[in-house]
Amino acid sequence: MLAALDGVTADAALAALQRLTPAIQALLMHELAPAPEPDPWELRG
Repeated sequence: MLAALDGVTADAALAALQRLTPAIQALLMHELAPAPEPDPWELRG
């Protein structure tokens, strides 16, 4: 029973991870992306 439960849990976790991976990658790319350069025209006021 416990082994079957572990197998189901592992499969469910893997499926959830595969669904979440694109969201995680998008979030990481957003967080790691360099900040946009300030516009020189805006800096001059």
